[in-house]
Amino acid sequence: MKKLSIGLAILLLTTCVIVGLVLPNHMLAAKNQIPKQTPADLGIAYEDIHFEPKDQALKLHGWWMPAETPKAILLMVHGANGSKEGRFPNSLAMYKALLAEGLSLLAIDLRNHGTSARSEQGELGMGIAERPDLIAALDQIELKNPQQLPIFSFGLSMGGAAVIHLADVDSRSRGLILFDPMLNTKDALELGAQASTGVPSWLAELVVWSTLQQRDFEPSAFTVASQQRLPTLLLQDVGDPVTRLEHAEALRNTRKDIEYHAFADPASDHWIYDKHGAWGTHVAAFYFEPEVFIQNIVSFVDKHSTLSAGQ
Repeated sequence: MKKLSIGLAILLLTTCVIVGLVLPNHMLAAKNQIPKQTPADLGIAYEDIHFEPKDQALKLHGWWMPAETPKAILLMVHGANGSKEGRFPNSLAMYKALLAEGLSLLAIDLRNHGTSARSEQGELGMGIAERPDLIAALDQIELKNPQQLPIFSFGLSMGGAAVIHLADVDSRSRGLILFDPMLNTKDALELGAQASTGVPSWLAELVVWSTLQQRDFEPSAFTVASQQRLPTLLLQDVGDPVTRLEHAEALRNTRKDIEYHAFADPASDHWIYDKHGAWGTHVAAFYFEPEVFIQNIVSFVDKHSTLSAGQ
C-alpha cells in the first residue's frame, strides 16, 4: 500500500510538472520557419534590410518591396510561427497583387521567426513582446519614405494582435488592416493547440490555463482595439477555427466605425481543407477570393490616405 501511494504521488507530481511547466513552455516556444522562396522568385524587386528593436540586441530581418508608383506603404506582419514569406497564407502572391496597386511593402520576420534572431526567452509574445519589433520596422519605413506617404499596418492572426498593440503606443500608422486577428488570446491558444497537435479540448484548456497563470498577456488585443479610434479594416474568414468569427463580430459591434468584410467558406471539397488540415480557413480568404480581398485593402487605403491619423 505504501509503495502504491508513493507511486501515485510520483505520478501526480510528474503530471503536474508536465502540464504546469513542460507543455506551456512547449506551446509558447517559437519555431523559426525559414523561407524557401524570396520575392525574386515571383519577379518582385526587393531589398534585404536588417534592424534592431530597442528592448533587446536582436538582428531582425525584412524585405523592402517598393511599388513603381507608390501611393502608400504597408507594414506586413505575419502570424505565430510564420514568416515574411508567409506560406500560410501565400503572402508572396499577396505582395505581388498589393504592389500592382501602388502599395509599397515592408514584410518583416518578428523575433524568433523566419531569419530574425531569437530572443532570450525564445517564445511567442502574443503580439505584446513583439511590439518593439514593429516600432523598429516603422523607423525603417521612415528612412525609405522621403515622400512621406501614408503608412498602414497590416497584421494577420497573431500579427493582427501585434499591430493593435503597436497602435496603442505609436501613432505613425494611418490605419490598421486586420486579417483574422488574434483578438482573444486564451481562445486562440486553446484552438491553435488543438489544430497543431490534435490534443483533446480539455487538455488544451488545462495547459492554456496553466500558461496564462505564468505569463502576462494582458490586456488582450480585443480590449485594446475596442478602445482605439484609428481607422481599421477587419477581414474575417467566417469558418476560421482558430481566430473565430464571434470575436471579430464582437469587436465590430463594439466599434461601429470599423470597416468589416466577412469571407464565406468555400465548398467542402475545396483543396484548402486538405492543405490546411485542422487549421481550415484560418487566414485563407486570399486563396479563394483574391480580387475581393485586395480591393477591400485598396479601397480602405485610398479612403484613409487623405485623413490624419486617428481621424
